[in-house]
Amino acid sequence: MRTSIALLSAIALHTGRLIAQETVDLEPGARIRISSADGRVKDVTGVVTALRGDSLVVRRERNGETIAVSVRAIGRLDVSVGRHSHGWAGAGIGLVGGAALGSVLGYAAGDDPRKACSDTDCLFAGLDRYTAREKAAGGAIALGIVGTIAGAIVGHHVTTDRWRPLIAPRPSALAIGFRGLAF
Repeated sequence: MRTSIALLSAIALHTGRLIAQETVDLEPGARIRISSADGRVKDVTGVVTALRGDSLVVRRERNGETIAVSVRAIGRLDVSVGRHSHGWAGAGIGLVGGAALGSVLGYAAGDDPRKACSDTDCLFAGLDRYTAREKAAGGAIALGIVGTIAGAIVGHHVTTDRWRPLIAPRPSALAIGFRGLAF
C-alpha cells in the first residue's frame, strides 16, 4: 500500500513538472487577459500587438487604447484558446426556471369547482376539472419546454473565451520574440 502511494506521488510530481515545462506561442494577434502584480492593470482583455524592450504592448478590446505593460510587472497572463457558447447551460437554466414558474402558477390557480352535469355535459364533464396538483404538473411541463427553448437560444448567443493561464514569463524569455515562452 505504501509503495503504491509513493509510486503514484512520484508519477504525479513528475507529470506536474512535465506540464510546467510546456511552451506556448504568444504571438502578435493573440487574444490575452492580463493583470499587473501592482494592481495598476487589472483584467485587461486585448490583443498582443508587439514587444518593445521588456514591455508587452496590448490593444485593449473595450476602447481600442494601446497600453504597454512591463513584463516584470505582469502578475497574471491568460491566453484565449477559443470561444464557446452556453446553449446547454441556457437550456438547463430555462428548463428549471420555466418548470418552477409553471408549477407555482398552476398550483396557485387552485382546484376547479365541480360542476353539476346535465345530460349533454356528462360526456365531457371530467375533462375541464383539474386539481391544483394536476395544473402544477401541466404548468411545469408546458413552461419547462418554453423555458428550455428560450434558454437554449439565449445561451447560444452568449459566448465567452476559454482562457489558459500562463505564469508571468521572464523578460529574457520574451526578448527572444514571442516564441517558446516557458512557464
